[in-house]
Amino acid sequence: MSKLIGYYTTQFGELWEKSLFDLVEEAISGVLKQTSLSNKQIDAVFFGNMLAGVLENNLHSPSKIAEILKVNIPIYRAEAACASGGAAFNLAKTYLDSNSNKNVLVVGAEKMTDYSPEETITGLSAASSGEEQEAGLTFPGLYGMMANYYLEKYHYTEENLAYVSVKNTVKPILEKRLPLKMF
Repeated sequence: MSKLIGYYTTQFGELWEKSLFDLVEEAISGVLKQTSLSNKQIDAVFFGNMLAGVLENNLHSPSKIAEILKVNIPIYRAEAACASGGAAFNLAKTYLDSNSNKNVLVVGAEKMTDYSPEETITGLSAASSGEEQEAGLTFPGLYGMMANYYLEKYHYTEENLAYVSVKNTVKPILEKRLPLKMF
């Protein structure tokens, strides 16, 4: 049985002075410190990321993470559009449950503010099909349709769904962090 033993969240915002891999390194250092694990105790890494290949012309993120950790272990990149971090987490759990490894690290990171809105939108649109693009379906529209389906299927109300936003605002405040603000 696998279990989560720690997590770390970097600051959100327009962090012009930090690269994607500066943020990855900060997250790795933070979670290793929090869990008292050393880099040598990590058996594998799962990195959730969609846009580094498109925006940064970087498809070798596992090599960069190996450099950060100073280890030679399996490191996998999971790409599943907006669900890349969740996909990495799911793969890590499956990996742990299916073999004798003890500790795996999951990192999810994106850095979009260093690029123009046009570059970022082009990168994000690569996750949609041609049919969706031609129909004018945006990701917010798609997620709205999914939310409506979920509410109907499970007989929930919009108020039930709103609890997610409340949790995402209250939890950072309790941890003495500012909640993410979208402008």
